[in-house]
Amino acid sequence: MRRALRWFFFVVGALSLGVGFTGYLARWTGGPIGPVPAGRLRGSFGSVALPDLADLGSRRELQLQVNPEQPRSMNVWLLVVDGELYVPSGFPRWKIWPEVLAHEPRAVLRVDGSLFDVKAERVEDPALIARLEAALQEKYGTPGGAETWFFRILPRSGR
Repeated sequence: MRRALRWFFFVVGALSLGVGFTGYLARWTGGPIGPVPAGRLRGSFGSVALPDLADLGSRRELQLQVNPEQPRSMNVWLLVVDGELYVPSGFPRWKIWPEVLAHEPRAVLRVDGSLFDVKAERVEDPALIARLEAALQEKYGTPGGAETWFFRILPRSGR
């Protein structure tokens, strides 16, 4: 029994150190590492317009930075529906960034090292939410639901 507990604490400790080290690296490497969020995104600012949405629609993830005063960046899923870019967030009450983005819509999007000033609008229209949930199911195999928030991502002029 004592040996099993020792191994258990060894494994938990090793995992904790690994996650902590990855979080530390993410803070200083200019972007998130997998599911571990980071601080300010690094890159150069592109044009005011977003990149070609047809190209973006085929991607699995993008990096999004919220909260200009205390930047936090993460990898996010994306949907392109009717020529507009959307970012879903499942379980937003368990995450920090959806609440921040709902109150402070200024954000930065990173695509291939280029940064874009964007603003986010939370989608409230039930008909559009239903279409976005269907697109989410088709692209990622997850149905969405009441615990999923969607944000429309629009270009923001000026820095």
